[in-house]
Amino acid sequence: MGSIATLTGFPEVSCVDIFQGSHAKPGQIVIDTLVLGSGVLTEIPRVTSLTIQARSNTMQWTNIRVVKAPRQYGAFMRTVFEDSRWKLGDVLMPQNFNSRDCNGIIYPDSEKTIAELIQEIQAASELTITTASLPNFKPDAPWRGLTAMEAMDHLLMATACRMVYKPSTQEYVVSGAGSGTLPDLGERLFRPVPAARYAEVKVRTAPITYEKKFQCSAVVWDESNQRVVLTFPERIFNNFADVANTRLRSKCIHSALRLWRPADANVVLLGRRALTVAPGDDDSEYAAMVFTAPELARVPLYGQLSQPFGRTPNVLSLTAGGKIFQCEQAYMMIDDGGAIKTTAEILSAYYKVVGGELERESQTVSPGGTGTLVLDFDWIRPVESSESDISGSGWAGIHNAVVTAVTSKYANPPQHVTVPTIASHGAPGRLGGIRYVLKLGHQADSKTSFAFDFDPADARAM
Repeated sequence: MGSIATLTGFPEVSCVDIFQGSHAKPGQIVIDTLVLGSGVLTEIPRVTSLTIQARSNTMQWTNIRVVKAPRQYGAFMRTVFEDSRWKLGDVLMPQNFNSRDCNGIIYPDSEKTIAELIQEIQAASELTITTASLPNFKPDAPWRGLTAMEAMDHLLMATACRMVYKPSTQEYVVSGAGSGTLPDLGERLFRPVPAARYAEVKVRTAPITYEKKFQCSAVVWDESNQRVVLTFPERIFNNFADVANTRLRSKCIHSALRLWRPADANVVLLGRRALTVAPGDDDSEYAAMVFTAPELARVPLYGQLSQPFGRTPNVLSLTAGGKIFQCEQAYMMIDDGGAIKTTAEILSAYYKVVGGELERESQTVSPGGTGTLVLDFDWIRPVESSESDISGSGWAGIHNAVVTAVTSKYANPPQHVTVPTIASHGAPGRLGGIRYVLKLGHQADSKTSFAFDFDPADARAM
């Protein structure tokens, strides 16, 4: 039995070329039809359905949308469609999920499994999406305001999963990239194996967020725009009248007891406590860095020279590229002898700079090919703090779970397989891309090309 293809609302089909990847981006469907067929064409539908019958298989692509209007080539006209994943780009996701505190613990109201996150995308887009074998960790999903397409791509990347269309049931199947059973390939034709395997895959987290109490000195700007340690801080009360240079005196007035420089090198100050230390939404910051005292019984005396009405005292920010703390108002502490102190202890989060880069947690997978692939999972935010209220204990387990998922994705050698028919498949997670080519009429021909365990960029790689 030969193959048959029908395109609802169009004349007879003469040629079909379909390429579908395994991401949220819609696949491309190019169809040639007769200019004049057996039916009378009065209107070109913008959204339609394609059905292919080959051997005992009936496959259908529903809700495909025209993206390039028909253009005539002799007796044929060519129309370009995208598959039904276009629906993902037409809706916005309303909220975030799996928001975590600084210890990696999910706030209960936002907790969702991967399958439940996919249900949220399905509900928003009205696209038919099912799941198969999935990792068991719960990825961060900061989706508020993103399209469902952006949310799905974020989810697939964060979980090392693939989204494969199954034309026999008209549904998309999301599953782990190394899972699933390959279809019967008894009629396979020889194709060269793509160079898509790496010698090592580095799975890195976001930069490690450290936190500690910095020992700082009060500094001022000098004539050369350098920061120097403040001397005789009591001069702040007479506006540094002893400084003869007007420009330098102005600098001292504006920076004295407002700039605090840590003694540490190779750090990037973040100007807040490690991640968030209070419950709340993940795109808000809580609890700014604070001045601290070594012992509660010896809290230093302090006061502002001036305090605007209704303003919080001692609001801290950063200057000089994250190298120095800047206090909104002059911050004065009096020691036991009654002198103004020029040292302070400030609690703040920071990054370490190692070898010119921010330090990250990293684990390496060795699939056994050539080259190195670096994957940064910035939603994994490890924390190391000197404070007892922050342990960061949950991040290591999350990192290990992601490494396991990534290992499954790159464990199998890539395969490029072509069979001389329109072949069905069970939408395995190992399918990175697929291309169907069908020619009808006196030059009838058909083939299906599979990309297993690698992700082709477009139809030219198939």
